[in-house]
Amino acid sequence: MSLRNQTDGYMVVRPELTKHDIHKVSIVHFSFRTKSIDRVDLIPQGLDSNTAPLFTALSELHSETSCVVVSRERHLYRLDFPNALDRDRPSQLHKIIDKYRILKIMVNKKDEKLLAFGTKRASHRIILMEIGMPNAKDPVGVKELVQLPGLSDYDEFTVRLVDVEASRHVLVAALVEGNRYAIHKIILSGLQPSSTFRSS
Repeated sequence: MSLRNQTDGYMVVRPELTKHDIHKVSIVHFSFRTKSIDRVDLIPQGLDSNTAPLFTALSELHSETSCVVVSRERHLYRLDFPNALDRDRPSQLHKIIDKYRILKIMVNKKDEKLLAFGTKRASHRIILMEIGMPNAKDPVGVKELVQLPGLSDYDEFTVRLVDVEASRHVLVAALVEGNRYAIHKIILSGLQPSSTFRSS
């Protein structure tokens, strides 16, 4: 579950499967203010040998009733939910990220770019990437920003984006090999991570 503000949020629902069910994951937007619930079902697109889970990551937009979802580490969706202005039903835009596996994703404060953590398809090393906000006309552009030293997709890690004018940085807390933890602080202007390793 992800809370957009005090009255709105998103939930990921994985229905219990039977042998006759279509494999899907539902993204639900709920509002305590309007008492509304809207749902979009994500269903695998075509033939795909990828065995990653159908749901990978979600991040909400700040100024719109929308969110970005990563499915099976390479399918990127922008989901727009109904609002009081111009939409009366949910819509979805689907793009494929080639050559990368996306594991974590965040939307910047202006809702114009995505920051993602993932790997190249043939690598286990975690890198920070910048992805343009998906739109109907253009292919998705991916820009590699920096590789995080000593961090791989085998490690457990969480991320937090601090996006204010005076200080734009990403914090990464990771549990790494040997039961140690690592704290990475990535200054987005200089893109140089500083890391602190301590014994757990």
